[in-house]
Amino acid sequence: MGIEKPVPTLLFIYMITNFIELDINHYINNLSEVTKDCKVFCAGPGFKSVEKTPSGSTVLQTVDELIKFTEQLN
Repeated sequence: MGIEKPVPTLLFIYMITNFIELDINHYINNLSEVTKDCKVFCAGPGFKSVEKTPSGSTVLQTVDELIKFTEQLN
């Protein structure tokens, strides 16, 4: 019997601002690649300029979308 290592299935990121002026589209694409087996949810002003959301990722654009997302977690 070995020790089970939990595998994350969901990643949530809330970015307030982009201090390093990183290309947010490049960031979300790389994040999606690294976390292929994980659903990625992004929210906050730092994600407002995302042009295309990669497969397996969701950008929550409004407060209502964010509230509905958190309600589904329960």
